[in-house]
Amino acid sequence: LLKNKNQFDSDDENERIFLLHKAVTEGLSVHLVRLLIEAFPESCTIQDSDGMVPLHHACKKQMADWVNVVTLILTESPKSATMKDNNGVTPSQLLKQAASRKDDEGKLLLHHQATRPEGFTEDSLMMLFRANPEAIALPDNNGILPFFYACLNNASSHETLMLFVKLYPESIVFNN
Repeated sequence: LLKNKNQFDSDDENERIFLLHKAVTEGLSVHLVRLLIEAFPESCTIQDSDGMVPLHHACKKQMADWVNVVTLILTESPKSATMKDNNGVTPSQLLKQAASRKDDEGKLLLHHQATRPEGFTEDSLMMLFRANPEAIALPDNNGILPFFYACLNNASSHETLMLFVKLYPESIVFNN
């Protein structure tokens, strides 16, 4: 795909433009999303008939690996976070809603991301922190902070753990 990105003729233009939208809405892998962004970087800011950019879809659908997809799109196209859809909603607003929603156990998205088997990237941590800064200091119903979940996760890097401490130093002495 990357080697032949110019192979599309004009009939395929509409399909080419919306490949990233389709990949994101169907929850395809972050690796495929990365390839599509490399091949068609302009697709990050192309709006569909609802005025939505791929970042809207990623924040709304919350498919598998969506936090890493959101992080990737934000890294490659920061301006897409503030693009309004036809209802005046931005991806940043959708992300803030998702990052602020608690489940039945009182866990926020930050808690869940800290427990992911593949670990938690520093970029994803920063993205979620910006979306909901209060989350880093909020324990779940069991009194556990996101930092502690990250500490218990063998896949967490030392760099990610140190970033947690930098963002919320009180986490190392937190006692609920």
